[in-house]
Amino acid sequence: MMFFPRLFPCFLVLSGLGAAPALALTAATVVSVGDGDTFRAQRGDRLLTIRIACVDAPELRQQPYGLQSADRLKQLLPRGATVQLREVELDRNGRTVAEVFRNKQSIGLQMVKEGHAVVYPQYLENCADTQQQYQAAEAQAKRARLNFWKQARPLMPWDFRRGGTETATPSTTPRSNCSPAYPDVCIPPAPPDLDCNQISFRRFRVLPPDPHNFDGDRNGIGCER
Repeated sequence: MMFFPRLFPCFLVLSGLGAAPALALTAATVVSVGDGDTFRAQRGDRLLTIRIACVDAPELRQQPYGLQSADRLKQLLPRGATVQLREVELDRNGRTVAEVFRNKQSIGLQMVKEGHAVVYPQYLENCADTQQQYQAAEAQAKRARLNFWKQARPLMPWDFRRGGTETATPSTTPRSNCSPAYPDVCIPPAPPDLDCNQISFRRFRVLPPDPHNFDGDRNGIGCER
């Protein structure tokens, strides 16, 4: 008689919007929340600062949305809660960038769905398997004008950190992540496609082929209103 070894699955495949993917996840315990996209967690004997991947939350100084975002993340990630991390990278500040799951649901996706965070186009490729879910969640939040999207002209968190305003100013960001179609400002190339209400720049120079279609009347100036 021949005997065959029993095979056990290495990962649990979960389905549904925002469910944890069938990828290697590590567990950690929430210690504290800093703002709407950053928290601290204990994993073994290491204390990690976690930056939630693929999303960007309003800065605390972006009142009142920054504090609202931080408060909501505290509700989703209370102290002592167990989370699962799909690590992406270490950022330049030494933080662990990761997709974060609790009770099989994506925390970043939930924050976007509720309008407490926005999709971070420049880094969305880090969530390639769930990219469309993030984009769909943001579109839904914008249509419903939830939280951050209540503003007529919301200032994106990354622009706020650069001191951005509603009018275009020359960008000092390295051009490697900027589309050459917009030489005076830094706007990530497509995809995903961006609309004027997703950026803070106004009346900036546009060169063909204008991948985001900011220059609707083809006069060489983008997002005039």
